[in-house]
Order: sequence, then structure tokens, then C-alpha cells
Amino acid sequence: MFTRKNLFSSALICLLLLLISSSALGDTDDHFVNFSSLRLADFSMGYGHRITEHNWLVLNFDNLGYRDPLRLSGSFVFEVPRRFLIWTLYGGGGINYRVGERGGIHLIAGSQFLWFFSEYEFAFPDSQGYIRGGFRLRF
Repeated sequence: MFTRKNLFSSALICLLLLLISSSALGDTDDHFVNFSSLRLADFSMGYGHRITEHNWLVLNFDNLGYRDPLRLSGSFVFEVPRRFLIWTLYGGGGINYRVGERGGIHLIAGSQFLWFFSEYEFAFPDSQGYIRGGFRLRF
């Protein structure tokens, strides 16, 4: 069985390999990596891949702290085609899973400005919200 440290290390290695391999494909701006240390948790990181002009598939790994399990969430996100002042808005939904517990579904809403992002994820059935904020690098 994976421990939280092993799973988190494996996720970090997978994200770095995806970053290296996709950066060799050119400057298409179809991928992003986000890092959240400004989150109301210990650390969060994610990877997103554009599937159409305004739709993204996003995978996030959240380390919620010493006593809470590692959390994995996959989302389908729709990016609003227009910018509102200086922000790009998005929303969507997906599935989440905590190590050692059963999974659930979630809704997500967020905004992005330059290299910064903030988002709110509301998880069901535990009715708990997660706030992420940090840096997002597109490549």
C-alpha cells in the first residue's frame, strides 16, 4: 500500500515528466502547471491539458496536512471565452479521492490573472470546501 509520502513523491515525478515531455512539443500554450502554497493546506500542485479551445482536463494533488490524507481530484473545466476586466473565469466539476477513504464528486469555480490563480472546490458528499490560490504557469 502506498503511503502519503510515496504517493506524493510519485505524483511530483509524474508532473515533472509531463512538464519536460510536453515542453518539447513547442509553444502551443496547451498545458499548465499550478503550485499552491497560499492554500489553506500544506501544499497543492496540479496539471492541466487543453482539450478544446475553452475546455481543460485538470488533475490536482493536495497534501492537506499531517493528519489528513492525500487528496487527488480530476476535473473537467470550462473557461469562459471572454475576459472580465483582467480576469479569466472558469468553472466545472469532477471526481475526487482521498487515500484510504472513498471518493466523491466536486464542483469548481475560479479565476486567473497573469501567473496567479484562485479557485474554490466544493466536494460532495462531505460538503467541504477547498480553497486554492497560487501560481499557474502555462506552456
